[in-house]
Amino acid sequence: MEPRKELERDLPLATSEGAAEELLSLADLEALYGLKEPRVRRLVRDRRLASIRDGHWLRFRPGDVEAFFERARVGAEEAS
Repeated sequence: MEPRKELERDLPLATSEGAAEELLSLADLEALYGLKEPRVRRLVRDRRLASIRDGHWLRFRPGDVEAFFERARVGAEEAS
């Protein structure tokens, strides 16, 4: 019997405006931001990064990921 392969699937999420928003997978976060799976799982466990569970799958709203990076950003303040 062959081992079962995990299938990556993008789950649309209905927003308040009625449009569907594509959710990001762990693989997407690694490809887009270079975040490795153990690091992402630790951020989720520590409740620093919001996630959506679908069974054993973790999915992320793009806006939640951007908000995480904004909170984590350290730098010079913008000039007025």
